[in-house]
Amino acid sequence: MKKEVERSGPVGYGVGPAHVGYTRTKNATTIMQVVKTKIAGAEVNVMFDSGSDRSFVTLECARKLDLQSVGKESLAYCCFGENESRKGERDVFELRAFGERVRLVGSYSPTDGQKVRQVGSVGQTQKSQVLFCQTELSDGLIRNMWDLDTIGISPSEESAKSKVLEDFEGEVRFENGRYTVKLPWKDEETKTTLVENRVITERRLQGLIKRLEKDSSLKTRYNNVIADLEERAIV
Repeated sequence: MKKEVERSGPVGYGVGPAHVGYTRTKNATTIMQVVKTKIAGAEVNVMFDSGSDRSFVTLECARKLDLQSVGKESLAYCCFGENESRKGERDVFELRAFGERVRLVGSYSPTDGQKVRQVGSVGQTQKSQVLFCQTELSDGLIRNMWDLDTIGISPSEESAKSKVLEDFEGEVRFENGRYTVKLPWKDEETKTTLVENRVITERRLQGLIKRLEKDSSLKTRYNNVIADLEERAIV
């Protein structure tokens, strides 16, 4: 339900302690200002949303305040957590308070990024426009961008691959009916920075030995495989 409000009167009339509430969407939490107040003798909860173009009232609250519809309006709206807006026809209500009438909807002008001071029952608040830009780039676009920035500065990846392939082909040997080759290192620095995994290997070996001691049939199969590899001169 949509509520177009006209109210006035002493600031802070019928307002209780203010607190901050929140609404949780699927991936984020939106924190909103919430205040408890009295309207026409009925206690209601008011939630302030500075980004909303309209003021809304629930059907339950409208019935509690005995509000009468003064017309209908077609509008598109999007609630928290929704990706697409919905269109519908909503009732328009009018609320009057004691004292001078002050229109709250449609009584402001664009500020073009300037700060606006807002005096309300919960104190002074300031609001202004904030520029936020988020762009998603694929890894391929980022890589191409860096490649353009480093032309002539860093060696190309293709030349490094060619050097590794050249060293690999130069180390291949055919001996005793089989090929032998050394491990292809990317560069000499890699040999010194490579982390030793001897401790991890020994732990795995001890674990395998304990496992074989508990299962004699598994130990026999392991021995048969190793013996076959030795017989064929593979190990």
